[in-house]
This record gives sequence, structure tokens and C-alpha cells, in this order.
Amino acid sequence: MLKPIFCLVGPSTSGKSTVWKNMHDIQEQFDYKFDTIVSHTTRDRREGEVDGVDYRYVSDETFDQLNRIEEVEYAGNRYCIAEEEICNKLHSSSDFLVVIVDYHGYQQIKSFHNNTYLVYFDISAFTAIRRLIKRDGIIQGFKRFKHAIENNEFDRKDYDILLKTDEMEPTQSARKLYREIANQITRSKFYRRFSA
Repeated sequence: MLKPIFCLVGPSTSGKSTVWKNMHDIQEQFDYKFDTIVSHTTRDRREGEVDGVDYRYVSDETFDQLNRIEEVEYAGNRYCIAEEEICNKLHSSSDFLVVIVDYHGYQQIKSFHNNTYLVYFDISAFTAIRRLIKRDGIIQGFKRFKHAIENNEFDRKDYDILLKTDEMEPTQSARKLYREIANQITRSKFYRRFSA
């Protein structure tokens, strides 16, 4: 069976990184273990971020040398998922992989690896703009909100798993997501066994 990749997709401040970190904290409570596909970026590290955990921070020259599965540019910074990163993680001992990307990144990863699922983090526009202004300030917050609107980051309908992050705190969201992923893996194994 191909190891599944679960792409965490949603507007900025919808809780993707926070829920992902909480999943790490509770992983030992679940039968299925995961590994994370780490994106490369040319942007500066934010306070509290760890190289190789949150992102792989690289120069433009190093970025240009990567064999990129997906890539995006935002606010003058470049982001990508390198083919080597995915291949290495697909051969790890984990049961599934998790990656935080935008919708376009999900589509590109799905074209590279067929067993890929979209986990959509649903958040109201009101909550998103409030969090963006608090985190980034008024001007940058509105720029990011405008970007989210222009890129249809709100109200996706084509998800495999929906997580409404307005309604739960991060630890509850992480538990719910872990259960949903475990159910998806179990259904996939059951389907493959009886359709072969």
C-alpha cells in the first residue's frame, strides 16, 4: 500500500501549524504514527520556528538547485516541497505523512503521489481577519486576508476531511484530526483488501 499523505490546507491563521504541533504532542496516544514533509523556504525564520521542523530555511541559490514538486511565491519569499524530501519520508517507518501547503500545493503533490488527501481547515473570514491583524498588524493582516480571498482559501468543498477550527481548541482539533486520519487509513486498507 502506498503511504498516504495528508495535506493540511486552509487560510492563514486557520490553525494548521498549531494543530500539527498538537498532533506531535499526542502522537503516542494513537496506533498510527506520522512523519512531516518539511517545506523549503527562502524567507527569514520567525521567532520560535526551528530549522528542519517548521521549514528548511535556504538561500535562493540552494532553492534553485532543488527538484521541486510544488512551489509558490508569496511576499517576495519562495516556498517549495522538494522531491527528495517526499521520497525520503515515504521510506520512513511512519504510517502516514503530513504536510502544510496551499490548495495549489495539494494538487501538485497529488499529481506526484496518488494516495494524497486534502484536510481542509475551515475558519470564518471574521475570525481569520481578527487573528491576522493581531499577528501581523493591520496593513500586513489585510494584505494576507486579501490574498486569501483572491485565492479562494475560504469555503472549499472538495476536501476529504473537514476540520472546523473556529469551534475547537487546538488539542481537541488535533485529536479529532488524528481520529479522522486513522478512519481514512482503515477504510483505505479495507477497500484495497476487498477490491483486489
